[in-house]
Amino acid sequence: MDRRTLTVVSLYGVGAAGALILAALDGQARALGPAGMPVVIVLAVVWALVFAGMAWNRTDEAAREAHKFAAFWGAPFAMLALLVGLPIVAVTVFHTRLYPDLAHAADGKSSWALVIAGVMLAGLAQGLGYLVAWAGWWLKRR
Repeated sequence: MDRRTLTVVSLYGVGAAGALILAALDGQARALGPAGMPVVIVLAVVWALVFAGMAWNRTDEAAREAHKFAAFWGAPFAMLALLVGLPIVAVTVFHTRLYPDLAHAADGKSSWALVIAGVMLAGLAQGLGYLVAWAGWWLKRR
């Protein structure tokens, strides 16, 4: 790995690590009162965006194109696959007929926990689609 690539990867890593550390300050944020957690979330997002911006400025043109291609093609198709696959999982794994049945079939979980899990699942699907498209872009051009 050359020096420039190492710098870019390090900047992304510092940004992500700092944001995760700030997000882990849940107990300290609650001690600040009702505004504590939103302030910590804003600080974590700003921290991550500053380092992501610095890394993006140091990224070469080919890598930028790979990221743009993956963001445009990977995430939407992964979301489409999720929308097609979720009914299959709902029927085969959770033995439900419709999406709303999941909220009532959860053992000990509130419906909000399931909504949050669904949002996280959508984000994970988009991230996976992004990675597949990004890797495919590089494999095709190398």
